[in-house]
Amino acid sequence: MAIMKVVASFAAVIAAKISADEVNAWLPWAARQLVAFAVRLLPEDERSRYSEEWSSYLTEVPGDVGKILAAAGFLVAGVRIDLAWSRSEETQDTQANAQETYVRGRLNFGPLPEPERSPASFISSAILNGAILLFAILIGAAAKLHVFQFLR
Repeated sequence: MAIMKVVASFAAVIAAKISADEVNAWLPWAARQLVAFAVRLLPEDERSRYSEEWSSYLTEVPGDVGKILAAAGFLVAGVRIDLAWSRSEETQDTQANAQETYVRGRLNFGPLPEPERSPASFISSAILNGAILLFAILIGAAAKLHVFQFLR
């Protein structure tokens, strides 16, 4: 029975090490994909600038987990920039409409604003939650691997 526990522990250590190495190998690719997705959220005339800036910053960040966290931050920034850009366009459109529809002597409230239900904010929230879940899984795997190394 003790031999079975040793063999099972050894197999678990090997499986954890292989899984950790595999996840570690995919992290840089995932970080680049997050940056590319964040850039696609931006207005077209800003994409090349931010793509270059964020990619060069990503190469300077040490560690693979740090790169993932930085890329998740870029994703949040991309959504915020997109929302700010669309709000400024809506404000300009609203001001133009208000000037066109103004009638002297009448109250003019202009068009009512649409509720904020942006698909970009939903997608970024889902991706950020997924990244946080992945990060928690990685920390758990690293802790488990560390515990098994301590028992050896």
